Amino acid sequence: RYFILFLFATVQLVLANSHCGKNAWVAFTINSDDGKQTCGDMIITSGKDANSFPTTTALRALSDCAFHNYGCTGSWQGDRWNFCCNKADDRTKGMHGSGNVEFSCSDGPYTCYDFRW
Repeated sequence: RYFILFLFATVQLVLANSHCGKNAWVAFTINSDDGKQTCGDMIITSGKDANSFPTTTALRALSDCAFHNYGCTGSWQGDRWNFCCNKADDRTKGMHGSGNVEFSCSDGPYTCYDFRW
């Protein structure tokens, strides 16, 4: 039992991208679903320099890591992003999710970890 916990902690550490200088933990909720788009809110819950998380990076990461790379648009509204993503059949109104995005990377725009619904 303890070995499994140690192994899980080790795997989590190995997954971190050492080329990224910042990260943001985000949480998101789908508030509407019209059959063509799912729309909602995404907030920052914590992270190193998360207050400098660029909107373009946040929405690309949301698209790639939570919406099967279907494409998301949106804007920062003071304390959250309002977003709309092209409809994915398994994403519907009322769903909640979270994940970690590492950004300011020297090897690419971002890396996503632990995105869950």
